[in-house]
Amino acid sequence: MSVIKGKKIIFLKERGIENGLVYRGILELMGRFGYVSMEEVIYGFDLSEQEARDRLKYLIRQGFIKSFQSFAHPLYFYYLKSSGMTAVRSLGISDEINEFDPKRYKPFYQNHDRTVVRIFCALKKMVGPDFQGWLSERTLRKGESLKFIMEAYRERRVLDGLFRIGVHKKKYAPDPQGELVFQGSVIEPWWCGLELELSIKSKARYQKQFKALSECIYDRINEKQIIPLMFFLCASTTIQDTLIKYQQERTENYGRCVFVFGEVKSFLRDGENAVFVRYIGNRHDEIIGRDFNSIKMKVTA
Repeated sequence: MSVIKGKKIIFLKERGIENGLVYRGILELMGRFGYVSMEEVIYGFDLSEQEARDRLKYLIRQGFIKSFQSFAHPLYFYYLKSSGMTAVRSLGISDEINEFDPKRYKPFYQNHDRTVVRIFCALKKMVGPDFQGWLSERTLRKGESLKFIMEAYRERRVLDGLFRIGVHKKKYAPDPQGELVFQGSVIEPWWCGLELELSIKSKARYQKQFKALSECIYDRINEKQIIPLMFFLCASTTIQDTLIKYQQERTENYGRCVFVFGEVKSFLRDGENAVFVRYIGNRHDEIIGRDFNSIKMKVTA
């Protein structure tokens, strides 16, 4: 039996399927995002600190992952060794495999990077089976067309992530008395953009950001919506209000893109009960997490 084939049995059968899924999930996070801490493992899989420590130690003993000093808290982070990358690829654990080199690790970015990992986990929990896919920032940077667009206005950054979800479009039509009556619903797959905003920026920076974003989410020449929903998660209400202000200036053409704004701490804490502000054009309403991927449409009877 080959090494990889033998380790397939470990993942699928040893200690029962529940732990097997956790091991696979941990490896998926490292494959997508490069590295994680014990805190992301605790959050992503609803484990105690001791359970998370045990899962990580087990993967280290099996030769799949390795720790490195973070110069932050927690003291150690974890990443895939070459054998771990081979296992992730061979077992189809993740459709993204982004190799991580601890020598190129930058502690300044670790809080942002690890927050995105938790957002990924929270999104999967919130929309459940409607979660259909994810592309990380590392993967997006390899996409030359998107990278070119975002650099066109000297905004040298890409989206923090793209996630695909099933959006429930609920149709309503007015009855003879003018009351809206539910007519049915359809589910459409949408690729949605994620932006994590942890610090306030200058007016010029925001204007550049939204100008570049408009080119990314809407093709004006072909009148095609590339990204139908943008999800902004902010470190504070001040940052959220500032983003809404510049987005609502409407100096750019976003097509019919839906913009959803929220506080990242609230989202990570409350999940499907978190409160967001949603803008469609200049109309806005408040929604909770469980309605994140549900949109009402008025149609003719």
